[in-house]
Amino acid sequence: MIVMDPDIRYCLFLGTYRPVQSGVTKMLDSIKSHGVRVVSLKVSCIEKEVVNSLISENLCIPPSLCQSLSTTVHSKTGGFILFAANFFQSLHEEGMIMFNLNTRNWEYNINDIKQRKLPSDVVQHLSERMARLPKNIQSLLKTAACLGFEFDANLLQMAINVPMLKLVPYAIESGFLQEIQASNKFVWAHDQIHLAAYELIPLKKRPSSHLLIATRIYMDTSSDETLFKVIFAVVNNMNVALHLITSQSQRNDVARLNRVAGRKAAASVSAEACPASHSINMNNI
Repeated sequence: MIVMDPDIRYCLFLGTYRPVQSGVTKMLDSIKSHGVRVVSLKVSCIEKEVVNSLISENLCIPPSLCQSLSTTVHSKTGGFILFAANFFQSLHEEGMIMFNLNTRNWEYNINDIKQRKLPSDVVQHLSERMARLPKNIQSLLKTAACLGFEFDANLLQMAINVPMLKLVPYAIESGFLQEIQASNKFVWAHDQIHLAAYELIPLKKRPSSHLLIATRIYMDTSSDETLFKVIFAVVNNMNVALHLITSQSQRNDVARLNRVAGRKAAASVSAEACPASHSINMNNI
């Protein structure tokens, strides 16, 4: 619509990417070669003073009194805001930062925090933090991770198959999920958090986990109309576990569902759909 509208002469696109994403770099080079102006802004890690201000505000103490803590947090996380915020949160969850009811102050032992070992990778750190959560919360996060970066609340309920949506507010308060206002949908607070939740699932168990989720959603659909609404979630999860489906009749069912997803994708030009749907159909029949 933007390209075909005669009244639109200019268009500004904004996007973010990481330097390691070579595909994006090649795409930008291609755009530049067509004479399109591309402006790149490098976003650096936050400075130590910013970390100090964040900790000062959260602990309600003067900045001068938390210099040693902020210096330690900054040096251990390299100033990566997601890493720093989650490390700071984990210190409280582990009891290394505690509120003293008698003095009405936050207290910590800086030497213990300095000796706290920390993974160099933020995803590993997030996964370790999630692994300390109650099992029901972990189950919620692992299931949500299989549904993608954005998912519907009703879809999550179908995938979990037990009344666990009351646990979602905990995941939101912990900074893992965010609720999209007035849409009944949730989104991961960061793609690295999404990846960390997925890493909670052992590699060998991931196909069976996807198959279980797909089966739960499929079995919970009471009509073709309901199935059509959740078809992408069903086929995306089933296709990951295709090698576990050995019955020819079941594989034919998967092929049929992929055809339904393909028709829906063609009708809506949805970016969510599997581009390999039709080839999977041919392999299954």
